[in-house]
Amino acid sequence: MTLLACSVSAVSMADSDVPHVPAAWATMDADSNGKLSRAEVENTLWAQQFDAMDTDHDGQVTEKEYIAFMQSRDNN
Repeated sequence: MTLLACSVSAVSMADSDVPHVPAAWATMDADSNGKLSRAEVENTLWAQQFDAMDTDHDGQVTEKEYIAFMQSRDNN
């Protein structure tokens, strides 16, 4: 099992203010569509957190959802 750990901080979540996510995102985003599918994270630490990150329940995690998830973890 491959474990990837990432941390992102952002002040604003406006579309123009979303920071670039770490290089690990690109590693997990196998099809380079800018979103993570459940299949792309199935062998990572994020597999267990997928449903919590996928806030619109469309089966994909966007960079914005990922950053919001990371911020919520930092705030708890």
